[in-house]
Amino acid sequence: MCWKGGALALMAQRHIDPQFAYWTTSGEFVFIAVLAGYQSVAAVFLASVALELVRSFSNLYLPNTWQLVLGVFLLAVILFLPRGIGSLWLRERRGKRYDTSRAPLAGKKEALP
Repeated sequence: MCWKGGALALMAQRHIDPQFAYWTTSGEFVFIAVLAGYQSVAAVFLASVALELVRSFSNLYLPNTWQLVLGVFLLAVILFLPRGIGSLWLRERRGKRYDTSRAPLAGKKEALP
């Protein structure tokens, strides 16, 4: 399966750089997977855009410590969104499907009309 990704990268960039074999290239995919979660394919695209924005702006404004900023961003997402960015859509969808404010309380029987 990995050879397909390499073939697509070759066709897109017209050459393969030895930098692709460095561990940080595969680490980016792990970062994106952790940021996105498993709920949505659209979350993968949003996570890759977020990763690239954080990396670009932190490299621009904090060139010597951009990896630290990227690590803090990843830790913040893990702490506040443990299921990834895709959990935001899942939470919103679940709220629309089932309104918990009108649900009966557990253990209490409703009176029949």
